[in-house]
Amino acid sequence: MLAAQRDALRKEREGLATNIEQANQVYDTVAQNALHGHQYSPSQRKAIDSLMQKRGPWLKRHGQIESVLCTIQKDGVVIKKHCTASPDEIHAAIQAYKIELREAEGRALGMQLATLQRDGLKRARAALKRLSPWAERTSDKERMSLAQMAGLSVDT
Repeated sequence: MLAAQRDALRKEREGLATNIEQANQVYDTVAQNALHGHQYSPSQRKAIDSLMQKRGPWLKRHGQIESVLCTIQKDGVVIKKHCTASPDEIHAAIQAYKIELREAEGRALGMQLATLQRDGLKRARAALKRLSPWAERTSDKERMSLAQMAGLSVDT
């Protein structure tokens, strides 16, 4: 389990590293240009601000990943001393963990989509009711009184 977490965190760290490196290069260039009196246009400042706003969370997440990787490294050393499982058993446990993690991510995403879909469905039904000539526009009370006037039985 720790090995699978470590692998996933390392991949995420690699992806963040390229983004952070590019953001740092832009930051350094912008800072140097500003020191030399270069003035940026509003559209350039907007693009720079957007990148700098993204840079903060990237750096924060990178720090979190480094912290977790250090913890995993320490825990791994302790576990390795006391673990009696064979490499095949460890590999099987890692694969099972990866599958469970992927399924949990899928469930979480599915729940998010279901929530969005439910809200979207409510809006779609309201729009249909508002726009469609066939949508029911009468209340239950009105239907009951109309049915009684017509001499029909009323099911409640």
